[in-house]
Amino acid sequence: MAATSVVVLDRGNNTTCTINLHGATVVSWRVNNQEQLFVSKQAKFDGKEPIRGGIPFVFPQFGPWPFGPQHGFARITRWNLEKAPERLQSGDVEAIFSLMDSDFSRSSWNYQFRLTYRLILREKELHFNIAVYNPSKELTFSFNMLLHTYFKVPDVRRCQITGLQGCTFVDKTRDGSIYQEARDVVTINEWTDRIYQNTSQEHIITNVVSGRKMRIQKYNFPDTVVWNPWLDRAKDMSDFGDDEYPNMVCVESGHVSSPVILLPENQKEAFFDKNTCEPELIDALKDIPKNYANQIIDLVKQQHVEQNLNHLKKSENLIDFSSFNEEANEITPSFMESSATPNQKLRRRSTFSMSPSQSLYYSLTSDNKLGVLQKKNGYCGCHRELFPPKNDSLKKEWAASVIGAHVKRFLTRRLLKTEKVQALVATVKGVLVCAVELHCSLCLSHCIF
Repeated sequence: MAATSVVVLDRGNNTTCTINLHGATVVSWRVNNQEQLFVSKQAKFDGKEPIRGGIPFVFPQFGPWPFGPQHGFARITRWNLEKAPERLQSGDVEAIFSLMDSDFSRSSWNYQFRLTYRLILREKELHFNIAVYNPSKELTFSFNMLLHTYFKVPDVRRCQITGLQGCTFVDKTRDGSIYQEARDVVTINEWTDRIYQNTSQEHIITNVVSGRKMRIQKYNFPDTVVWNPWLDRAKDMSDFGDDEYPNMVCVESGHVSSPVILLPENQKEAFFDKNTCEPELIDALKDIPKNYANQIIDLVKQQHVEQNLNHLKKSENLIDFSSFNEEANEITPSFMESSATPNQKLRRRSTFSMSPSQSLYYSLTSDNKLGVLQKKNGYCGCHRELFPPKNDSLKKEWAASVIGAHVKRFLTRRLLKTEKVQALVATVKGVLVCAVELHCSLCLSHCIF
């Protein structure tokens, strides 16, 4: 394809992301010059067929479709570059892509729609904020959405995937039979094609690039698809090498078990963030009753969400990939919001209509000292003097005081950011400035006389 069909985000330090406008497919993502995604050597870049590898965009159908191409038309349609790569003040690089209905899309799916997503390349992260808009005043439509992410691995047989235990899954290799996953870690040693339903918000994949662990965090994407074609199915695909299956694994997050329904001109927006609770905070809370500790952690979680709202103003689903070296001491827990709180609703400013699964946030990091770095920076969301007293009878009173302090800080900070309070602050500032000017003017006049 022509060179203009490829958009490159370059953050420096050999950290880049390449997006092919055909399907808005992320075909490369390098961190410190190390590729994180798998793309088949047999992949076709003819502008017609879907690209085998990277991060294809599945919409509005998952799987075979009697009205159009498998997995929908979004991955085989040229997207628009709505905003060229731009460096932000933080040093991150941002670009925005969009797709609207056309004669081609309406030939199989006769609805008006608009897809947009904002891609941000950070030092060791890749973020997507994706939205779907229904501009029709009368028609409601339903759809599936999924990011068909191909991870690069040295040997898929050595990978383990967490976060699927207890989940019901549809096994497409066994005529769609339904089972329940009993294993705490899922391994792949054969042709695998499963749709796990109501999965955890976090998955860990071990032994990916350079032996690291890949952490996947997602919000409001209830389904996780695990796929590897193995040898026999690989031979049946013309755009996939016969010997490439050991070097890839697809762990895909989406909304595919049931359709998402988007009402006409429906406006909806939510804010999401990835949050990792620091080990120091866990240590500080280990001696108090569990229910009190959980409440404190929830408050700290809200603070983290508050700190990053500016980065996620148009996000509706969240996916976060984080990889770090096995040298890290432990995997720290990650906290995600299951639903918007009343306070979060105060911050909503909908600019377009979205379904509950139409906004995505990707973050894939190669930070091999994640837990250690967070510990060194000295912040744990809890005052250093607030350690539990030795006397058991005082623990509840101490915990209550900590919770109260966090609540006051959180509500005060949220109140200060409301439009009315900001307007009042601006008015007070104006009055003070005016008073100072009058004071200086009167003093000057007095001196002249």
